[in-house]
Amino acid sequence: MDSKFVFAWIVLLIISLSLTGCYSTRWEKFDEQMKSEVGVKNRDYYIVKWGPPNKRTALDDSGEVLTWEWHGYAADQYQGHSQGWKKTLVFGQDGVLKNFNWEYWGMPVVAF
Repeated sequence: MDSKFVFAWIVLLIISLSLTGCYSTRWEKFDEQMKSEVGVKNRDYYIVKWGPPNKRTALDDSGEVLTWEWHGYAADQYQGHSQGWKKTLVFGQDGVLKNFNWEYWGMPVVAF
């Protein structure tokens, strides 16, 4: 096997792993930020910050669940990548954030 070919694959692997770490770190920071906002921020704050939610669900205790979602698909010459995220926030009847959940999938597409 050509040493230049092996070297190129090693470089691509290192770059891919480092970018994956950055993407994970982004969501870890989001998680920490959201933990600090539980009991502090209200529903209107998130609607102004993130825009209208994709879904609203009323709770029996007069609280509310708001969900924001994004789905995408990117293709390059090798394959396609499904990407997306879902942020779900639970608010009490006073409109203050009680809990949150988030999911993400896929990886950012990187052009070399």
